[in-house]
Amino acid sequence: MVFPSAAWLSVSVRHQSLILFLVVAMFVGDGLNAIMINLGWVDFRISVVARLVAEGYFLVLLARELRHWRLFALMASLFVIFVLGSLAAMPSYSDYALVDNFVMINKMLFVFICWHTFRRYFEEPKDRALLFRLFEGVILVQSAVVMLSFAFNWEIFAPYRGARFGYAGLIPAQNEVSGFFVIAFFYYLATLAHSGRGEVGILITVVAGLMTGTRMLLALPLIFLLWIAPRMVGRRVRKSQALAAVGMLFLLVVGWLARDYLYSRVERSVTYFQYFVESRGMSPWLVLLGTRLIAVGNFVNAHLPRFGVANYLLGGHDLTQGSTETDLVDVLIRLGVIGAAVFGVAYVRLLWHAEARRASTHAWFVLVWLGLAVVSGHAVFSAINGGYLAILLLAFASVEEVAERQGVSPATSAPAP
Repeated sequence: MVFPSAAWLSVSVRHQSLILFLVVAMFVGDGLNAIMINLGWVDFRISVVARLVAEGYFLVLLARELRHWRLFALMASLFVIFVLGSLAAMPSYSDYALVDNFVMINKMLFVFICWHTFRRYFEEPKDRALLFRLFEGVILVQSAVVMLSFAFNWEIFAPYRGARFGYAGLIPAQNEVSGFFVIAFFYYLATLAHSGRGEVGILITVVAGLMTGTRMLLALPLIFLLWIAPRMVGRRVRKSQALAAVGMLFLLVVGWLARDYLYSRVERSVTYFQYFVESRGMSPWLVLLGTRLIAVGNFVNAHLPRFGVANYLLGGHDLTQGSTETDLVDVLIRLGVIGAAVFGVAYVRLLWHAEARRASTHAWFVLVWLGLAVVSGHAVFSAINGGYLAILLLAFASVEEVAERQGVSPATSAPAP
């Protein structure tokens, strides 16, 4: 057996420390951005600088080893498609925002960069535990800020500024808050499934998620009940899972008893959506989807006529001049059929990594996340959540890889992330 040298271990530890520091720096940068945006100070985005430094550092680390060639091949392929699509589309636009569209592509790739970096430099369980504990700290801080904002009505963390109910905490974009809490919810769900802990974390995540006021997070209690039901029927419920189920039912009962107070808090949002249903004659289902179908229809009428064969194949649409806010459609019109196929295959393979078909919690997440990408925005195009998504996938991989070595099904028994 060949043991790594002490010098190599020391270098690896330094890289781990810097990576953990950069994860914290990105979170702090996002929080400062959120505060500055809500205060009207948007000239300088600290999180962009923090994320740019992190991405550059991660790429330098990965470029030193040939084993990451698939990542760089994906990046090169999408860059070529991006350039060709842009050249084909530019004549149809008077003011083409090339740099802004390149940033969009970079956001799509950030999760791949984080995944390769985290997986390479946090290979041992004890090292991964540091990353997971850090992520749990991020979830706790973000949840605490949202819940305190609800309790004390802190408008500085309310992106709708009184027009609608909801608190975004330390995340600048309200749409990306949904993705964050979906990731956090499934992180604790995986922990609950495999370790016998996490019941407190999942309840905190659900409560804070509901206080964000985003429609997607209203489904979290239902997802949990659908997840726990087969286990209860099959009598495979651990004590922690039973406690989480009792806690969820308790929250529902408290919500029902306090329905008048809660309605007074969310009445602005109800009135907002009633306007679209009653005054504009829109279907409640259409309103529930966030009027994405209307945005898609507007794109078809305004921009699709200018598409040529090259645009259908390679995309090139300037997303700054008309985004559908639906990731599936935006990827297609930005990268074309060829680029969307290349990216889509790589993205789904990333989500399904580590024998996910045998782990029901992982499978649940993939279905929910892809559903979020289809009907909503800021799942695929989210650099903010790219790092957190990579951590969640690493947690799933840790559970499933250990289970495979021990010859157990990750759906039933395995060490926790």
